Amino acid sequence: SEPSDGDGYFNVTEMAQIAALADTIIPATETAGAAGAGVPATLQALATEWGDDGFRAYWRTGLESLTSALVAGQNVSFTEMIAAARQSILSAYDARVFDGEIEDQFYRDFKATVVQAYYLSEVGATEELAYEPVPGEFIGCVELSDYPKTWAT
Repeated sequence: SEPSDGDGYFNVTEMAQIAALADTIIPATETAGAAGAGVPATLQALATEWGDDGFRAYWRTGLESLTSALVAGQNVSFTEMIAAARQSILSAYDARVFDGEIEDQFYRDFKATVVQAYYLSEVGATEELAYEPVPGEFIGCVELSDYPKTWAT
């Protein structure tokens, strides 16, 4: 495995793979895609700042296995493919994984993490989802006896 570029656990090649996969899972439309929302940086931070050695090894070997499986028989890496080719290959692989034809727990984890990181990003939360900073009406001054319980959420 290549050394890190100094900014985190994943090296430059792995970060390019993560960005290509994430942007294929959530491509840019009228809103930013996963890469534009900062999902690759979030995954880098998880591995660098949060994950233990087991987590890191799982992600590194899983990423390597996934990208190898996606380009089997191809003469080009996943990151070098045009977006339409990446979409076609990943869609077919996704269908096979979620239909149970292929067992790939890493891909399931990767996709779930990408989606969660996207919707926790500012772009995902404010542009893709409906965002209401303070839901409901604001009542600035009330008698505490009118609201005897606090909210759990």
